[in-house]
Amino acid sequence: MVEILNWSSVKFAVLAAFFWFWSAVVRLPKEINSGYGGIGGTAQELGDKLRNQSFRSAVGALCAAIAALCQAGAMAAPSFAAF
Repeated sequence: MVEILNWSSVKFAVLAAFFWFWSAVVRLPKEINSGYGGIGGTAQELGDKLRNQSFRSAVGALCAAIAALCQAGAMAAPSFAAF
């Protein structure tokens, strides 16, 4: 049981790192169009990319929380095995 929890913790920690890195490399427009043919992205594009970035970061945080819970379970499991 402890080994399963430890490996689950490792897997979720790696997933957390992946999703946080993936959220960090989202390319945002450097400039926003004012609606008069300017250079850069639109406000809608910026909003979409920020939502995408936020979702990836949230998944990374969830994976990190699961990894922490698995590790806590792995540490507590020997105490409960005595019962």
